[in-house]
Amino acid sequence: MASIIVCSAPHDGHVSPMLGVARRLIARGHRVRFLTGPKYAEAVRSAGAEFLPLGPGADEPPKSTDATGMQAIRDGVRLLVVDPARGQYEPLMAAVAAEPTDAVLAEISFMAASILSRQPRESRPPVIACGILPLTLSSRDCAPFGMGLNPGKGPLSRLRNRALNWFVANVALKDTQRQVNEKMRELGGVEPDGSFFLDWARKG
Repeated sequence: MASIIVCSAPHDGHVSPMLGVARRLIARGHRVRFLTGPKYAEAVRSAGAEFLPLGPGADEPPKSTDATGMQAIRDGVRLLVVDPARGQYEPLMAAVAAEPTDAVLAEISFMAASILSRQPRESRPPVIACGILPLTLSSRDCAPFGMGLNPGKGPLSRLRNRALNWFVANVALKDTQRQVNEKMRELGGVEPDGSFFLDWARKG
């Protein structure tokens, strides 16, 4: 039997599929602790998992923004991913410290898992990103996440994809990357390694 922590931001479209993952793990005999918002406590316990509450600032609905275009995307990432990081990270680390943990499974928007994945491997459990949302990884074979562009074929498409991925990481979301790097330093004592924040699932 493994001891596993499952993590989800407190939103229906994130919690529901992660509860499905938790149920399957429990059915296979594993111990599951589920970290998410208090309003899902009963659903977590009904699934057979132990409920762990998110900390302050991570269990509240994101504030609305009047921004449009690229600024709306930047604001959305800040509100949904960056701002809740402390309220995710502190209870996650407390849970890891409380008892031996064999793995942490988190959906892709759960920033605390990305911070944990950057810690030295010998000092933490494996971190697994669960693909309940569209894959965010950048690649020469596809355009950046959220653009809705077909991957294309051949060297010209790969050149386009490389250029677009560079633009998103180094221009369009440069300030967002700075915010993520600051949270990494503040909470995990982790220095930037040059990787784009949407690519964190490549860690483990």
